[in-house]
Amino acid sequence: MRMTSTKSRRRGGVSAEAMRDEEEWVPPSYPKSPEEKQQLRQVIESSHDSKLRMMFGNLSPKGLEKVVEAMFCKLLAKRETIIKYGDEGDNFYIVRKGSFDIFAFRKIRGAQAEEEDGGMVKVFEARQGFAFGEAALLYNAPRSATIIAREDSEVWCLERRAFRELVIRASEQKFKEYTEFLKHCDVLQELDVESRSPPSQRWWMRKTSRVRRSSFSKGGMTATCSSCCQGRLWPASPVRRAKSR
Repeated sequence: MRMTSTKSRRRGGVSAEAMRDEEEWVPPSYPKSPEEKQQLRQVIESSHDSKLRMMFGNLSPKGLEKVVEAMFCKLLAKRETIIKYGDEGDNFYIVRKGSFDIFAFRKIRGAQAEEEDGGMVKVFEARQGFAFGEAALLYNAPRSATIIAREDSEVWCLERRAFRELVIRASEQKFKEYTEFLKHCDVLQELDVESRSPPSQRWWMRKTSRVRRSSFSKGGMTATCSSCCQGRLWPASPVRRAKSR
């Protein structure tokens, strides 16, 4: 299993990163024991952190396995900074062991406090199973917080490119698949076509995380349907006849 420290080189500046289909990209794979893989799957699937369900809930079993393979473990000493405000996002993190203090600039009358005012305050404590670092990767924005280890800790890391290819691209595909039948869900009728497209994608990720697929078989025929928040069903794939043996 790959272990690194936070002394590794960070990226320089922030740029609008385009994911180009023509670029050949191979998902990374870092060695892990079967127990570590199972632990990571369980954290992603059953964590109390809703961000994990939002981001990974739409992945297929194969897609989730690629994410598990692509993550590596990083060790941090007590009081070591893993994310610094203003830096470019390099990784997405899930706390494996230990805990982290998250500091952000306080708001003054609706505006962000200036750095020289010492306006950075603790806003959250991330413990085992909680995730952080996704915002900078989702929006190609600088880090909006500083995060420091409260104790000797370990995190699972997913590199920027892997996060965008394995998580964001998969969500975009699900977004396209679900857009049509989600239009039939009464609670979503007030949205126009523009609202169903980025930059509303993060909102849609939350909505589509409630979509579930089910298969029904009868008389040698199998149909796969999707259900949304009101329990209504729509075909998600053509009806297929079972293969004769």
